[in-house]
Amino acid sequence: MILQVCKEVLQVCFKALQVCKEALQVCFKALQVCKEALQVCFKALQVCKEALQVCFKALQGSRQRRADLMSPRWGQPAPEDFLSSAARFWLSVRVPFNQNQSMKKFSKTLALAAFALAVAGVARAEDGVAGKWKGEFDSQIGLQKYTFDLKVDGTNVTGKAVGERDMGTNEVAITEGTISTNGIFFVEMLKFDDNDLRIEYTGKISGDEIKFHRKVGDVAEEDFVAKRVKETDAKPAATAETNSLSAKP
Repeated sequence: MILQVCKEVLQVCFKALQVCKEALQVCFKALQVCKEALQVCFKALQVCKEALQVCFKALQGSRQRRADLMSPRWGQPAPEDFLSSAARFWLSVRVPFNQNQSMKKFSKTLALAAFALAVAGVARAEDGVAGKWKGEFDSQIGLQKYTFDLKVDGTNVTGKAVGERDMGTNEVAITEGTISTNGIFFVEMLKFDDNDLRIEYTGKISGDEIKFHRKVGDVAEEDFVAKRVKETDAKPAATAETNSLSAKP
């Protein structure tokens, strides 16, 4: 009986050793793969180093040619004398960079320029989204008509959303509104059967249109286009209302 138990224990130990052996083989193969990957990375770094050296030599040659161009010969006017004021300003900015500035300063200049363009893009978006917009779409509860009165303060969007449907009309304040170069986003918290229903709007602005994607909680999604309400569109309605009032006795 004892010999039988010892035999089974030895068999279990043997199987465990087999498993360890296989695990070590897998680890060895993984180390081989890592070694090959490191070799590939090292070769890629070598290629990048050579490419940077070529770029550096090209910049050196360009800087020398620029210096030769900007150095007037005896008795001849400087090249910038023939240029416009805008071109002379551009050269006055670029030449010191080619001669003295480092790539680090140049990167900072590009970053500042990109930031300025982004700010300008947001400013254009701010100017374009403020005002009233109207749109309509079919949904699970029928046709819905919306009027959005949007106000912009920096990158924040506020205002109200007025929805018209067969069940009635509701007016809800817009929350979580933001605007960027990528578009506009805001939330309409709608009361439905004594429950708060979160409706998210994501829009792309294009001139006098906003292409909206509307997500109603986890229930439904709709796509529709809202168009800007212009002053010329509002004037006829106001005129008609005035005429109707004046016609009454």
